[in-house]
Amino acid sequence: MRVSTAIYWGTPVRGQTPRIRNSGTLVFLDAGSRPFAVSAHHVIEGYRRDLVEEPELVCYVSNEVYDPLRHIIAEDPEHDLVSLSLSESVFQVVAEKIHVHPRESWPPTPPQQGRGVFFGGYRGQDREQIADRLGLGFMGGLGTATAVTEDRVTIQFEREHWVHTETLPEPAQNAPWGGASGGPVFRLVQNGIMSWDLAGIISEFSAGFEILIAHSLRFLGPDGRLAI
Repeated sequence: MRVSTAIYWGTPVRGQTPRIRNSGTLVFLDAGSRPFAVSAHHVIEGYRRDLVEEPELVCYVSNEVYDPLRHIIAEDPEHDLVSLSLSESVFQVVAEKIHVHPRESWPPTPPQQGRGVFFGGYRGQDREQIADRLGLGFMGGLGTATAVTEDRVTIQFEREHWVHTETLPEPAQNAPWGGASGGPVFRLVQNGIMSWDLAGIISEFSAGFEILIAHSLRFLGPDGRLAI
């Protein structure tokens, strides 16, 4: 998805892509104050823990070296959210990917229960790594918001209602979605013209029950700082 990309970290290997240890997803956002990135807090916390065990790890965004710990704007472990400033090198690469959200309508409106949502992220299992080549595959889906509160959105996979395309194939049933954490959830907006509006950030997924949970962005301000 255009407004997101993978964040991944691994051990550098001369002449090859790094041996990746773990990954997540970032969403690029501008709500009228400054461009920044949002992800699930546990993604960055995972990098922080891995770095203790392997100090030689290097983190990347869009093939650019990027240290998320130096770019943290705000952390909200309770609601599994983190906001990050963009390094100059990353901004140059992702400038055209940034999702613009009107400042006057911040925070984003949650989807309506039973209405359409689009979600996705860069799952680890969709990654292809061969020597000097690294493919980061995006997996997403169209569904409905099963349950909605002011803090989070729950999406139950209802495969009998899914529509699949060549560019958006059906994911394997009961497969893990590790790596998609931090990915976007968009709500369907129909005001004469159909459009999609950012509504939340993927936090967790139950493979057994195929239930995806995303957290609201209402805890962040339009500049990425904590709002409450």
